[in-house]
Amino acid sequence: MKGRNNGAYKSLPRDYSRRYIYNELGFNVKPLELQAALGRSQLKRIEEFKRKRLSNYTQLKNNFSMYPDYFELPVCLKLSDPCWYTFAFLIKNHSREKFTDFLDLKNIEWRNILAGNIARQPAFISKVKTPMPLTYADEILRRGLWISVHPLMTQAMLKYIKNCLDEYFKRLKK
Repeated sequence: MKGRNNGAYKSLPRDYSRRYIYNELGFNVKPLELQAALGRSQLKRIEEFKRKRLSNYTQLKNNFSMYPDYFELPVCLKLSDPCWYTFAFLIKNHSREKFTDFLDLKNIEWRNILAGNIARQPAFISKVKTPMPLTYADEILRRGLWISVHPLMTQAMLKYIKNCLDEYFKRLKK
């Protein structure tokens, strides 16, 4: 599929999205004053956004939970109160590449979990020395994905994702 690593960077999985390959250091991502002003205005709606994100996350988790053999899903720690930015999960027992190709065909936006194991990113590979294997970070790099839980997602969008999941696994089982 276009937009994939496809072996160009040996330290990253072949199916890793090129959009999230860091091959240079030094990008300046400091917020601008305009961004700060917009952010301050959005703080007035933070509880509304948080409720909507939680609702979207819950629906996605319920839908993905229908396929426990194929996904490892997030678990909230007791007494935690996250504001869900995304619905992150790990693929198991099937191909992440085939699954993301299917999501692409269905126009469902997905992303690799950024950056997975940062020590495997081209910009860092010669600069980061790890005292031990980063086994869990490598698992996230190889198997991790996320789907948005943006507060503007509609019920129709969430139902579409559910229907697509059902279609994918019906095809997979054939």
